[in-house]
Amino acid sequence: MSKLGYEYTLVDEGTMDTVIAVSGSDVRYSFSPDYRNAYKTFEEFWEQAIEDIEIDIAENGLEESYD
Repeated sequence: MSKLGYEYTLVDEGTMDTVIAVSGSDVRYSFSPDYRNAYKTFEEFWEQAIEDIEIDIAENGLEESYD
């Protein structure tokens, strides 16, 4: 469980992106292969990705973006 109380799940969207879903919502965050490959291990990527997600949720709330 994260510091915001959410759980995060890796989702296979059938793309090259790494997609993480936020529990209790339809919100998904996509990370490009370049972002993912910037880290030596998946654990390093995951830790940074979750930190980025939690910052976004804290600043913008938890709602799906239609940009």
